[in-house]
Amino acid sequence: MSPSLDRRTLVPWALLAVVGGVLLAYGGRYLPAQLLAQIAIGGLLLLTLMLPGAARFPWRWPFAAIFTIGVASTVGSVNRLASIEELCRWAVCLATAWIAWRTVDALRRAQFSLAIVGLGTLAAASGLIDIVVHHADLAASFFNRSNDLAAYLLLTLPLTLVLTGGESRTWRTIGTLAFAAQIMALLMTQSRSALLAAGIGLAYLLFNTAGIVRRRMIVGSLATGVVGLVLVGPYAMRFVARFTSLVQSLLGRGDETSTPWRQALLRAAMGMGMDHPLLGTGPGTYATASRAYQDQPGYYSINAHNFYVQLFGETGTLGLLAWCGLFAAMGLAMWRIRQVPAEERAPQTALAAALIAALVHIGFDLDWSVLAIPLLFWLMAGMLLAGVAPPIESETAPTRSGRVIRLAAALVLLIVPTRSAIATRDFQKGDRALSQGDIAGALDSYDKAQAALPHHSAAVAGSRAEAFTLLRRYDDALVAVDEAIHLDPLNAAYPLQKAQLLAAKGDIKGAAAVGADAVRINPYRHPLPYIVLARWLRQLGQTDAALGWLEQGESRFPLRALGRYEAYTPGDRYEVASLFLLKASLQAPKDAAAAQRSRDRAQEVLTAEAPTPGLPAALATPSGTVDAYWAAYKAKKPLVGVLPGAGVPLPPKDLPASRQGWVWVERDRTTAHLVYTRPGVPMRIVDDLELRDGGWLIVRRTGQAAEPAP
Repeated sequence: MSPSLDRRTLVPWALLAVVGGVLLAYGGRYLPAQLLAQIAIGGLLLLTLMLPGAARFPWRWPFAAIFTIGVASTVGSVNRLASIEELCRWAVCLATAWIAWRTVDALRRAQFSLAIVGLGTLAAASGLIDIVVHHADLAASFFNRSNDLAAYLLLTLPLTLVLTGGESRTWRTIGTLAFAAQIMALLMTQSRSALLAAGIGLAYLLFNTAGIVRRRMIVGSLATGVVGLVLVGPYAMRFVARFTSLVQSLLGRGDETSTPWRQALLRAAMGMGMDHPLLGTGPGTYATASRAYQDQPGYYSINAHNFYVQLFGETGTLGLLAWCGLFAAMGLAMWRIRQVPAEERAPQTALAAALIAALVHIGFDLDWSVLAIPLLFWLMAGMLLAGVAPPIESETAPTRSGRVIRLAAALVLLIVPTRSAIATRDFQKGDRALSQGDIAGALDSYDKAQAALPHHSAAVAGSRAEAFTLLRRYDDALVAVDEAIHLDPLNAAYPLQKAQLLAAKGDIKGAAAVGADAVRINPYRHPLPYIVLARWLRQLGQTDAALGWLEQGESRFPLRALGRYEAYTPGDRYEVASLFLLKASLQAPKDAAAAQRSRDRAQEVLTAEAPTPGLPAALATPSGTVDAYWAAYKAKKPLVGVLPGAGVPLPPKDLPASRQGWVWVERDRTTAHLVYTRPGVPMRIVDDLELRDGGWLIVRRTGQAAEPAP
């Protein structure tokens, strides 16, 4: 066996192993799996350099346009590191399509199609186990998120349906069972957009398939549908409620939360694109840039839940057109399926149906942020292209430019993710050292992380500023936080951090000015900046200005919306109450009645039973008795692995809920300061907490008989 033949065998099966392995690694949701997959695909690209020359890649011009515009957008990005990382994700996906086109021949397409059916069935079975064994409300499988499982099944269902129309009774039986499992799992995700996309994809498949194969598929799908509906019958009311709430929301009635939430995310992406119409804010910048376009509290996500609108926001009109050009080329490949031999037409049509369903669904959800989904999509896209425009090998075919491009892409996918992995390890090591009080060790780790990254990181710079602050090296801290602001200018957290540093140096006037800038960048992130800013203005004797900022905070975090935004940051409830208490203390010297109204408003915030989606009704007011609350967390509910900055956690589910008058909460990356009282007891209790490896721990508790203004 020749070395060339070995590589032809190794590369495609190694590619399939990467695609399947990412599925098992929580769908590739987390950074380590993503980086490892990028490195693996980079290595496979290197191996393809040893293959003979072949005809030019049909999608080379759309690929070239995407990366040319992506690089140009990265140059002007508001967060260049995020853009570099996003370009690597684009590269790994499009490289997957090219490798599949170049190495997956007709026989392997049949084998890979069966493997894809197997991956979908495995994911579906895991999702059904969630429902039957673990009694979960939704099927999520390896993804830990039901909509991601639904997006994955969209890609596998059409090939599975084709298997139900096979010539062999054995394969038809296997296909029917697999299709039943996948359909039931899809239904149990309760993803309405996925069901719509699946219907479009399967209808396309049945419409474009003829003869006995179509009849068998129709019989198989109908039989499977009947069985599936019977088995999921006990859950029918869940489906009815989900679709009813959507219809009511579209009619302007009901309490559906997802529709206005997604609309707010889309408005943020559109705002990004309108302000940067040609090249956007930079690939991969939605997570941070969108906060500056947030127009309501609580409506935040790392994705816009619409791939096309997010493309416009991140890469502008040019980036959107480049990607649409690639999708148009994909549509042309689908049109050419009619030229494929009859025996291969059904599987090729199934690939097209899967891609169509996925392209519909990414208009409703954030599928491609979870790497297993786009990797499978682009593997299938490459298989589709190989079926209609196979690579014709020739020793005289032009290869030099293609080899240079592949070599460059391979080196990028090998070097950048490796450096990112090293930097991530050092950054996490620095955070642990900082939480344990080893400031020198933290700074050393942060410096190593910054050196390893392909571009400086605002997060690392911000952490270095925190470490310098603990050492009271305020000038060094200001230099570090200014770097963070330069690297991520639309992130309001860094101007606020700078304002707090200026206040620590005694420059209250400067702190107030920078703090106001932070609030203007994102008025809806948290109520706490309004409180801090008002305190500084009070120190400057500007009581009216302080009250003005507090009233702005009050208007932007209304009680009627409390259940919406506290689902993301439960500490906001306490901060809103604190805002009213501070307002009362400012009003008291001139207007006792207004001050009392503010105190009453604070109590209303603390005790209101605002519905909180996703939380038990007993925890609508997130509180518990003081002793039981902290005893439970220290004794049996340690928050292992809690992320810095996550805020003080909710009470455990097994604690009785009670009315607990929270007065004040302050928190930063690794510490929290809580002040609260027992109802009916004139006692003020103060806890100081630190975030350690085992979770949030009380390091100091003091009591006071009076309740002074916070």
